[in-house]
Amino acid sequence: MKDTIISVLKGSLFKETFIYTATDMIGKAMAFILLPIVSFYMPPAELGIATNFTVLTGLIILLSGLAIVNSLFYFFYEQNKNENNQMVSNSILLCIILSCTIGSLMLLCHRIIETYLMLDRKIQLLSMAFVIGSLISQANLNVLRLENKAKQYAALQVLQIVLHAIVVLFFVVTLKGGGIGKIYAEVLVFSFIGSIHFAFLMRKGYLKLKASVAWMKKLLSFGLPLLPHSLSFWLKGGMDKILITTYCGLQFNGLYSMALSISSIYTMLIQSFFNAYIPYLQKRLSFNGEAIDEKKRIVKQIYLIISIFALIAIISLGGCWFVFNYMIDSKYLTAYQYLPVIFLANFVYTFYSFTIQFIYKAKKTFVMGIITFTASLTQMALTFWFVQLFGVMGAVYSLLLGNCLITVGISLYSNYVYPMPWVSFNRK
Repeated sequence: MKDTIISVLKGSLFKETFIYTATDMIGKAMAFILLPIVSFYMPPAELGIATNFTVLTGLIILLSGLAIVNSLFYFFYEQNKNENNQMVSNSILLCIILSCTIGSLMLLCHRIIETYLMLDRKIQLLSMAFVIGSLISQANLNVLRLENKAKQYAALQVLQIVLHAIVVLFFVVTLKGGGIGKIYAEVLVFSFIGSIHFAFLMRKGYLKLKASVAWMKKLLSFGLPLLPHSLSFWLKGGMDKILITTYCGLQFNGLYSMALSISSIYTMLIQSFFNAYIPYLQKRLSFNGEAIDEKKRIVKQIYLIISIFALIAIISLGGCWFVFNYMIDSKYLTAYQYLPVIFLANFVYTFYSFTIQFIYKAKKTFVMGIITFTASLTQMALTFWFVQLFGVMGAVYSLLLGNCLITVGISLYSNYVYPMPWVSFNRK
């Protein structure tokens, strides 16, 4: 165990994770600075409106090709520079085509969206600029991670963090724009940042004007089976807010969203770790992943990291108590009661985040999508039932149960398609 800890601290994984984590912690620190200010200028109902915009854009991003953009990790190390250029170019082209198609469909059903999310047609159209900017940004950030250019990644992320803070404060505090002002700020920032990432990709030669039907088919064949899987997480993280808005009101949606925002310091740490860990793990699996000794080392490392995440979750929960009592406006204080179960649900999610990587490596994503989609539908049904029985706490309980269902299902399937010594890692 000691040798494992030392090897982790000395390895490139730790160094890159430190940069990614430090960058994201700057973002969360800035968010914590903004939260107390925003909580004074934005009542829970206004925060509920801003949250519903996030729900809408989250769904559009999934349908517009987030899985396609994230598929870069699973092809990049298996091909040459020219093929990677074509892959990145056609992934972005596909995302733009899909975004425009979805935007056209939104014009036909904008009244339905307005009824459930309370966002008018103008805001719905603005969401398309946010989506395209986000997808282009994600593509370039993925490329930087694959190229092991953590410092460039950090520089671009810090620019986005600072710009986002300045613009949000201007629209919410100076202009007193409330939830709508926050939406305008985010659209403006992500449109601008997306153009910067686009310029970076073009300068590095990743953007070619020629479209490749073969590459589009290849990307779609990988991404489309992941759509049910991706939608399952929107159902988990989006439908609960719609149901809370419908049955409890925008104010309670704002309280619930505040609890999720505060707890995101833990989920952001997990995401920061996986920003570095996914390329690192895929590289190890590509070069020596079939060797049993290598598999045992990987499993030991994963168990060590999960133990660290458990400790961090406990510490973070205590830190959140301090934030709610001394930093956030008192009208949001009741939201703290949701946090213990939310943290437990997020911790369960960490084991899922590890085991799913082996399914991606095996490229057996169809059944994975069925598992996650079925579990998310189950969670959505539980949320619909629990919210009417327990109010907002019903959504929190269903979140925990849904994460448990998905983690168990994905872990069993992962070990079926890519067996790992999860139990026998200490046996000689």
